[in-house]
Amino acid sequence: MSERYDPQAVEDSPTKSEYFGKKDLKWLVLLGIVAVAVGYPLYKWGLERSHKALCSNNIKAIADAMNLYTEAYDDRYPPLFDADSNGAPVLANGKAPVTWASYIRPYHNGKTSLTCPSAEEGEAALTEWGGVSAPISYGFYAGHASVVRANIDDQDETVLLAETSSLGSQGSFDPLPYQAPDKSKIPDAFVIAWNDSNASPTMATKSVTRLAFRNTGDGGFGAESSGRHESGIHAVTVSGQRIIISPGASFTQRGTNNLIGTWRSQP
Repeated sequence: MSERYDPQAVEDSPTKSEYFGKKDLKWLVLLGIVAVAVGYPLYKWGLERSHKALCSNNIKAIADAMNLYTEAYDDRYPPLFDADSNGAPVLANGKAPVTWASYIRPYHNGKTSLTCPSAEEGEAALTEWGGVSAPISYGFYAGHASVVRANIDDQDETVLLAETSSLGSQGSFDPLPYQAPDKSKIPDAFVIAWNDSNASPTMATKSVTRLAFRNTGDGGFGAESSGRHESGIHAVTVSGQRIIISPGASFTQRGTNNLIGTWRSQP
């Protein structure tokens, strides 16, 4: 047995870890690169699905609170915001405007957010929210502000709330930003208005504004445009249905005396 035992041979032979490191390190690196290349898109896909689900829950909770508000106030929706003499939002204590969201806060579940987790920096506005300023990236359609819900036709089709962006952030369409008394622009994602007016649609109105669509800053909503989410943006109809809308849904339709369809207004 002693003839077959060579202490020097054992000491001089490479250890398992040395042998592995010299021979297979390049394969480990290659496998790591492949894992990242395959895993990162899967991670992004999973993250987007998670964000999309959270966003859907957020806007549903807001719509539920809006409906509870109308039940308490003779079926009437809240005002768009507290306005100054120029029709711009009044900044409460110089911080955040009192908006429709401020009015429905007592009816909100308090568990979900007022912002989409996929919203980028600069997209959200601020709203007064129980004595504090809270970011918000969902807008209330101005055509329904202070309107009696029962008077709105085609409630399954007409949008009440949708995902929004402030001041043209991420290439969104905001041609008429509100201005504070010092002429500074007020982040305005809490409002969905029209391309030619913040007060009411006109005979020349072509589209709505501030929806969270990228590459629409020039008022075009074509193939180059995209939504905050891969399939579009979340919206809720007057009847409470959650839907996904694409950039082309930004265009308005005119009837004889008012807008009809998705962005119906009162005659």
